[in-house]
Amino acid sequence: CFFEDKIQKYMDHVRRGSLVFTPKLGMVSYENEELVRDIAKENPYAISWSNVSDYIKPSHFHSIARKISGPDTVHYLHSCNWTTAVYGTDIFDMNEVARLHFYSVGLISMEQSNGMHEGIKRLTPFHFRDLCTSILGRQYIKEYFKYFFQNESVHCACLNGETPLQPISVIARNVSTAYFLFAYVETGISFGIDSYDF
Repeated sequence: CFFEDKIQKYMDHVRRGSLVFTPKLGMVSYENEELVRDIAKENPYAISWSNVSDYIKPSHFHSIARKISGPDTVHYLHSCNWTTAVYGTDIFDMNEVARLHFYSVGLISMEQSNGMHEGIKRLTPFHFRDLCTSILGRQYIKEYFKYFFQNESVHCACLNGETPLQPISVIARNVSTAYFLFAYVETGISFGIDSYDF
């Protein structure tokens, strides 16, 4: 399994003392060529982008990501704003008749989620727009991947192996945050049967 193999490699590095952390401060961009070269020179194993993808165009993101990628690089990121790029994820994209249906499904989902968070805090009804987005997002997440990875050859997977969207949670950053990882095809890295490949 990809993840078990990688965890084992990580643990081997920890045991041998060969895990190196080199802090650098700077903004990764085309303009900061020195930092981009320095990162690429380290042949990074993993790059965590947080939600940088929410703030730059996919083509710009990938041009930078490719420059700093090595043959073993896996990129981790999440998007809080992906629903703004995909029509159909907002309840107001639907006709009025369909809105009530999706709101009802959202309420049912929230009630089921309450059982998983017992003892933390009981979820109270969110704004109906958030409830609907969490349901509609599951229908359209692949459309976001098509947009984000357009003209790119990647293997993409979800951090939890099933869906990039988490259940509704009191500790979630956003009801529709998408968490995912990817590697460029030329690295030879793939993630198994749960991949969203393009």
